[in-house]
Amino acid sequence: MIHLERLLVAMGNMVESLFADSVVTLIEGSPALMPEMRQEDCKAHEQWLAIDKLCVELLADTSLEPEQVRFVWAAEKIATALKRTADESLRIGQTLRSSPGSPPAAGSLSTTPRMATLAQSMLSDALEALVNRDPVEAVALHLVFRELASLKSAAGRELTEGMANGHVRVPAGVACLAVAEGLERVGQEVLEVSNQVHRLYRRNQTG
Repeated sequence: MIHLERLLVAMGNMVESLFADSVVTLIEGSPALMPEMRQEDCKAHEQWLAIDKLCVELLADTSLEPEQVRFVWAAEKIATALKRTADESLRIGQTLRSSPGSPPAAGSLSTTPRMATLAQSMLSDALEALVNRDPVEAVALHLVFRELASLKSAAGRELTEGMANGHVRVPAGVACLAVAEGLERVGQEVLEVSNQVHRLYRRNQTG
């Protein structure tokens, strides 16, 4: 179980680094980090495969205690959520390349930098809760996600109105909206990580 936990934490660190690069790419409006991000995404994917393989092997072991089985199931779900976070992080960075000539969302939309900051802090706090086995810190992320979701809704309204009245060019508006939606999805996946940490370790706290 210790080996599985270490693999999980290592994957979390990979994904956190990838998302940090996607935020830099978004804010600075430069795709220079894209090759490195692709490599980080591949490493995260390989780590997910290793975790998935280990989880399958462990679940086939009928001698596991119930608490150990719960940990393996939680680890599988956390790893899957981290993999999806990595995928979303790469998509956010690729938005610049798919929308040539369009400014990054941060340059066109006032809510985007705050959304990126919230998603980044959620990921960091969720991983810290995992390492510390802290269910209280994990459940606290629900409040942060509410703000993130609210900002995404505001972004949608701002962009829709901007494109309708011609204040925002359509290619730029579509790119900005894709980024805002991607950041919300990152928040949703990180929330799944925190939910699994909370369910896994609250027993120890209440027991």
